[in-house]
Amino acid sequence: DHYLKKYYAKTVCLHIWDFISLHNVSLNITPGAWYSWWNGNKVEGDRVFQTSESEDGNMPLFIRENAIVPLCPEPPSFIPDRSLKALEIMVPLTGEAQGEVVEYFDRESLLAYDVVFTLQGNYIRGRITQKNKGRVPSEYKPPETLKILVNHSIQNVEFSTAAREFSVQPDPGRKSWTLVTVNDAVLPLEFKLW
Repeated sequence: DHYLKKYYAKTVCLHIWDFISLHNVSLNITPGAWYSWWNGNKVEGDRVFQTSESEDGNMPLFIRENAIVPLCPEPPSFIPDRSLKALEIMVPLTGEAQGEVVEYFDRESLLAYDVVFTLQGNYIRGRITQKNKGRVPSEYKPPETLKILVNHSIQNVEFSTAAREFSVQPDPGRKSWTLVTVNDAVLPLEFKLW
């Protein structure tokens, strides 16, 4: 019915088509577990998936399980001139997720964050460390606020370092997803969520 142009990245499966139907849409999803960007629902791949615009937004967009997806709370400029105040990370976790979130780089310098999440029984262990290389401009600093969006219902947070001010709340747009916000985050940061 629809001519689909498919564009895939390692962690994001994005489908763009020439003709958008206002009714149902059928598309092939590659093998693996995927999560809808719009509502957080889990979708098993390796099949034809049926959806509608009202269910999956204007365009179906899926994130692969165990991906580390940085979110931008502020509109970024093409060439940013400072750090963002908050670092937001979305993690659809089913096992172990590892990644690097790069905030600044040039030929000789790097400011990035190594991110590791591991699902261990009924809890999640997480570690976020800062990686510096070379001379990073002074306008780039670690984030003041850290926001972690995970596909699990979280009630408690425990830090392995000094106590921090934090909040835990359900994500309003995604059932069974939780947003953990840590204010005055100091890196490295190790924590347990359950």
